[in-house]
Amino acid sequence: MNLPTFKVLVVDDDKDILFSLSKVLEMEGYIAKTAESGGEAIAKAGKEPFDIFLIDIKLPDMEGTDVLTRIKSINPDAIKIMITGNPSVDNAIKSLNIGASSFFTKPIGLDKLLTNMKDKLLERERQKSFDKRKIQEWVKLRISKIQTNEYSKFAEETADLFVFFGLSKSQAKIYIAVNTLGVATAAEIAALSKIRREEVYRIMPELENRGIIISKLDAPRKFASTEPQTALKILMDTKVESMEKEIRDLNQRKERLIEILQKTSFGIHEEKAVEALSRPENVKLRLKQMLKKASAKIFLVGSVEETQKIINLEDERKANVKTKIILDMSDSEDQEDEDVSGKSTIISYFGDKNFDLRQIKECMFNLVIVDGKEGIWGQAILDKTPRKVFWTNDPVQVKILERAFENLWQESSLIKAQ
Repeated sequence: MNLPTFKVLVVDDDKDILFSLSKVLEMEGYIAKTAESGGEAIAKAGKEPFDIFLIDIKLPDMEGTDVLTRIKSINPDAIKIMITGNPSVDNAIKSLNIGASSFFTKPIGLDKLLTNMKDKLLERERQKSFDKRKIQEWVKLRISKIQTNEYSKFAEETADLFVFFGLSKSQAKIYIAVNTLGVATAAEIAALSKIRREEVYRIMPELENRGIIISKLDAPRKFASTEPQTALKILMDTKVESMEKEIRDLNQRKERLIEILQKTSFGIHEEKAVEALSRPENVKLRLKQMLKKASAKIFLVGSVEETQKIINLEDERKANVKTKIILDMSDSEDQEDEDVSGKSTIISYFGDKNFDLRQIKECMFNLVIVDGKEGIWGQAILDKTPRKVFWTNDPVQVKILERAFENLWQESSLIKAQ
């Protein structure tokens, strides 16, 4: 075994132990690094891979067992050896249950420690069907461009992005592993992706059918990935096609529902009523229906902006419909230029026939009355922010609204076309 390729991180708050132990390890051919606290050890473990961690149980900032737990999640394949100056059965059991490979007490028997380290390294290597260390180094080189050297985290985060393109997380992790390795067997892919070999074989045909994995007729069978840009284009095109079909199906169902509901609808104007409309879409639809049915007269009160929005809902200008508009000029000082332009637009829309335009300094509500039969009113009828707007076709209520309009008309002043 070529020991210089193995790296060891010694974690202890005793500087003398750190110095002496690291020197012994270097003499034995290891690459030794040190950390004086749990936080420092975790930070170093996140920045570079270590083969062995020697961790003291008692550290100044946290328990050694907590460091063991964190390092296990960062580097699950590393050998983790716990060391303590206060030996107890509880500490030993807890450490081994969390994932420690061995447990030593101080003063450390160096010969036993070094023998244990070598045995654990040999055991780890024997369990691999291929040189996993070389693969990990290869992975580090491949993913260094995206500034991460911890493959599990990289694969997890990248797989989450692939889900938006229609892949399951397992499918995504297999593609990522193949793309990282270049050309690989199912065993190599399984080891890197942490997905069982049987599952890799099951998913591979699905990815081949999608066009993002290529099967090579070698013995043993090997796989390669389609270049990422091409693979993502294939996945995106498939996703878009699926969404377009879903939209077509949804539109067909919408038309079918409209047809069914219209056949059973009693109509919205059969009963005399007052209704509260809370959604802007419902207000806009009701206004369009009212303006479309207008045959004699329209009374309108609103700001310049609101009035423009309302008249834009008309499908066409009806010359025989008398229109009377009162503009609320309460915001005129803040937007004088817009108001002048808006007035000109309104005047040019109606022309001189069947149209009177007046203005008032301030009005507390907006109002539209059509043919003395329907009325709609509220603070801001077509505001995007949902507010209470009321509609009525009740004759008594409409008469009250008309009386309010006539009072405002008397208080207003005439606007002449420039």
